[in-house]
Amino acid sequence: MEREYLVEGLIVVVVLLVLFVGFLSLFPEAREQIEDFSMDILGLGFAKSPEEIKATVKLARDSFDLCSVATAKNCVCDVEIDIVPGDYKIVIDNSGSGSKFILLDGSDYIEGTWDLGGRKVGFPGTVDDKYAYCDFNSMFVLTYDSGWSYMVEGFDFERVLVSSDGVSQYPVIKLDDGNFCFIDEYMVEYELDVDEKGISPEGLVKIGEYLVEKGTFSDYYSGKKFFESFGKCQAVAGK
Repeated sequence: MEREYLVEGLIVVVVLLVLFVGFLSLFPEAREQIEDFSMDILGLGFAKSPEEIKATVKLARDSFDLCSVATAKNCVCDVEIDIVPGDYKIVIDNSGSGSKFILLDGSDYIEGTWDLGGRKVGFPGTVDDKYAYCDFNSMFVLTYDSGWSYMVEGFDFERVLVSSDGVSQYPVIKLDDGNFCFIDEYMVEYELDVDEKGISPEGLVKIGEYLVEKGTFSDYYSGKKFFESFGKCQAVAGK
């Protein structure tokens, strides 16, 4: 009888382990929280190693390389940026002729650097006078917390990047000159009254003109419609 109880108990444990692994694969954010808890409290080894984190950043760089192969321009690619746990962050340095991806650990120690082969990666700039712009000159700091967000060096505001799959795919616009611009929630959700006028910002690259959305009581330029107007680059980066 005791042997039967033991066998049944082992079966229950195996089933629970299978369900737990399946849960982690479906909900990467929960996995990351468990990893952080296990490292900080229990000292267990769920977290990614430094080499695995470096491979994650290299995959992001390779995603841009793959998107560059597509001949189409003014289109959208989904680049792969997986979870980077803990206090790690990715700095995108645009001070040179091309962007550099710099991986920093929690002590701001440089773990690795990857260049983009002369291409630049920018982030949405000011929305003004019905146009969308991209900033290719600043330094951007990317951090992960249930999704990727970024800050511009020297400013204290944070913007959240749009994800196309809710996990690790983040769309970028491939422009005529072969450079890339991320899409953030602010730009997608932005609405500008058609009667408003502004001053075009200096030092930013124009992506294009927002589309007019016909409203019930008034018309406005729709950020969501604008980004939906870009077709796919016929190359899904990271795949």
